[in-house]
Amino acid sequence: MKDILKKVPVTIILLVSYISLVVILGITRISESRTIRKTNASLTTLMDVSKKRQVLHAGFLNSIVSRRVLVLTLIYQSEPDSQTELISKIGSESNNILQYMKMLSPLITDPGERILLDSLSDLNLKSSQNRDHVIRLAREQKINEARSLDIQQLQSLFIELQRLELRLSDQINLSNIEKEKALQNDLQRAERFSYGMTVAIMVLLFLFGIVIYIISKFIIGRKNETIEIEKRYRVFLEQSHDIVDHFDADGKILYASDNLKEMLGYSDPELSELKITDLMPGYMAEKLHSILSGVGEKSDLTNIVVVLKSKDGRKNYLFGNLIWEYKGGCFAGGTGFFKNITEEFLLKKSLKESELKFRQLFNHAPIPMYVFDPESYRFLQVNEAAENLYGFTNHEFLRENLLNLRPDEEKERTKKAVSLIIRENAIYTQNYKHLKKDGTPIDVEVYASRIVLNDKPVVLASILDVTEKKLNANRITEAILKTQEEERYEIGGELHDNVCQLLAAATMGLARVKQFIPDQLKVAFNNSVGSINMASDEIRNLSHRLAPVIYKNVSLKDSLGSLLSSTNFHQDYQISFYFDESLSENIISQELRLNIYRIVQEQLRNIIKYAKASEIKIELLLYKKSLYLRIGDNGIGFDTGKTTSGIGLANMRRRSEYFSGKMEIQSSPGNGCEIMIVIPLDAAISNNTNSAHTN
Repeated sequence: MKDILKKVPVTIILLVSYISLVVILGITRISESRTIRKTNASLTTLMDVSKKRQVLHAGFLNSIVSRRVLVLTLIYQSEPDSQTELISKIGSESNNILQYMKMLSPLITDPGERILLDSLSDLNLKSSQNRDHVIRLAREQKINEARSLDIQQLQSLFIELQRLELRLSDQINLSNIEKEKALQNDLQRAERFSYGMTVAIMVLLFLFGIVIYIISKFIIGRKNETIEIEKRYRVFLEQSHDIVDHFDADGKILYASDNLKEMLGYSDPELSELKITDLMPGYMAEKLHSILSGVGEKSDLTNIVVVLKSKDGRKNYLFGNLIWEYKGGCFAGGTGFFKNITEEFLLKKSLKESELKFRQLFNHAPIPMYVFDPESYRFLQVNEAAENLYGFTNHEFLRENLLNLRPDEEKERTKKAVSLIIRENAIYTQNYKHLKKDGTPIDVEVYASRIVLNDKPVVLASILDVTEKKLNANRITEAILKTQEEERYEIGGELHDNVCQLLAAATMGLARVKQFIPDQLKVAFNNSVGSINMASDEIRNLSHRLAPVIYKNVSLKDSLGSLLSSTNFHQDYQISFYFDESLSENIISQELRLNIYRIVQEQLRNIIKYAKASEIKIELLLYKKSLYLRIGDNGIGFDTGKTTSGIGLANMRRRSEYFSGKMEIQSSPGNGCEIMIVIPLDAAISNNTNSAHTN
């Protein structure tokens, strides 16, 4: 071997060595160039894809919000002539959403991201189906149903769409961070490989100066490319919506994204003089300081909430991850990737404080109040005043059902009222009869409205006990009715016993002088006598109406029949009268019979005076322990929304309410009028008993 080497010229050896060095350098250069080009291409592709996905995400989210705003405008603010344009815009935004999802689909390769995208697509399809239903209802002018469906379905679907989209955005950002770290690792491996090869080549550079020059030039070029990659990486970070900061092992801030600087209000020179612990409140700074000093465990912190103080002292709440960095096995600092959640955090805090104040006001309110579920009617919250009124303990109340506090005849009415409160979202006021724990009935005024508790619509009700107030009102009504009847009987008696007697005496006197009347005056004389007799009959009928024979052991049916006969004396009306034979005179008290007579009499007077009717229908029947009185006519009717109740209608309503009854009027111009009065017989009997005791 030595002989062979001796025979080989030095130039050949140098040439071979040079060629070997050139080959080694070429291989090294090609390998590093491929690695750098591959890394550079991957980073460029990652940036391009990231930018494109950000644009698509932004467009997707904007279209979702725009479509939501258009739907709300359609069902809450739109005029009929603008609905077509709104529906067209909604369809356009829906097509945009589908296009964004279609363009975004090829850019999603990660299985987790694909699952979220598929869920987003399914949820968008479900939202589209419900939205089409809402639009169809809006076209049919069923606005209330459209609003109800929007509140029950579209609102929650819209929130879920936003939540899934944000989750997908977060997942993509985390994926980008992991890919960036992988690219950094590739670059570090390329650097280590280049460093090793450079050391080997530098040994040969002692023999080959030109090789040293080439290698040094190559190293300078590689460094420039590395700087360019770092610049691109920084640009990528600045264009993202994330808040990024980087600090060394002592906590000194080395880098802060523009979003972070804008949020905190510091300039680059000011931040370079600060440590990350200077931006945190006391306990957070102590925790991070212990980690940096080696006392705490240095493990990556994920899904954490961090508080940073702005230059003006304002607190900013951030959510994200804190990644620790190591170089050569030594701790080198950390990098944080966060999102600003200050508004969301403060809103949740404000909601909690508002809920606490509501609970305090609710529990200490002197008025009985309770909150119940409109679907199950179960009580959710009850204050102490309600417990005292109804006699239940708080534990017993929460096991009760709202309908159990209602008499059977009030339950269906209660269900309709609850449905109206939830659907119309308006304050509801009405009088009811409730039951205490021991079964005692009480009269109450209910003030109810819809509120949201734990993200669910519920009903808040305030109760006023008006039992004593109603009793006093009944006593006053009783006194008024009694006075009216006494006055009617006094006037009727005077007309019958005095005026009729005077007219009878006049008739008798005229009969005595009849024979002395000349023949030419007898016609006038007879007409005068006829007028006196007619006046006597009219006064007798009037006295009977003022003082009906109902007090003279005559049945209610006969009394009403007599009233109808006197009303239709000239046969001007076609009267239909139905009387339920199951209505025993023993069931209906004399006081109730008189008031029924007066109600019918008052409405007949209204029909004769105003209705211009030809048909009158009267029905009196017993159904489910209640007395039903219906009076209808085919007259000209009136607008119940514009016409105020006169004295006659007020008297009728007062008479029915005196017996715990209800009066409803149904009428419209040109469609006649119908009055329905419902009186529970047990209330009438109880009322009559109380009246007897009072008298």
